[in-house]
Amino acid sequence: MIILVMFEDHYLAVPLFTHNGNGLAYKTRPMEFVSIRDHRVSNHPPAQSDNPPLETEYIHRGIEKFDPMSAAHITYVLPRRYELPVVMEGRLTVPSLNGLIDLFNYYAPKCLKDAKGRKL
Repeated sequence: MIILVMFEDHYLAVPLFTHNGNGLAYKTRPMEFVSIRDHRVSNHPPAQSDNPPLETEYIHRGIEKFDPMSAAHITYVLPRRYELPVVMEGRLTVPSLNGLIDLFNYYAPKCLKDAKGRKL
């Protein structure tokens, strides 16, 4: 998961999927995903969507290399409480994190409407 927003007692994160090694091959909305590139791998496959791939900057020792078919589902943001056990694997480059936030902000406002259907 990639943490997008941190609050006092929880955070919002974007999950990573490989879809059983198929990547986005069978996804009907690939634009809602963004590929992940592990900086420790030199030969990357093409991006799986039109979104620029996210690049890792640092990965802790002992963490396996990311599957080349890994993709972040930017419209499937999940809340998590800090009490849940997690393993901090590393971090994205600053441009990648900023790009992910921009993509999230691009999609999020389209979903935010009041009960009468007006954009908030």
